[in-house]
Amino acid sequence: MTPLVLACIVGTGMEQYFRRAYKLHDGDLTIFISSPLCGTFIVLTAFVVVLPVIRNKIRLSRAKKEAHSQNTSK
Repeated sequence: MTPLVLACIVGTGMEQYFRRAYKLHDGDLTIFISSPLCGTFIVLTAFVVVLPVIRNKIRLSRAKKEAHSQNTSK
């Protein structure tokens, strides 16, 4: 619940600043990746988004291996 409230409060301001930066640079999106700090945040965000998917696949793979080993030992 807390992330949703935080997104509602901060989201509108972030959107306004995003639009302002976008207009200042004539619609060129490379401004958001040209800075090392921005690149770092983009990589961290991608990692946070992809990490749960990878963890889930690893858990499913382990569960399948464990179920397979239990079935073959019977």
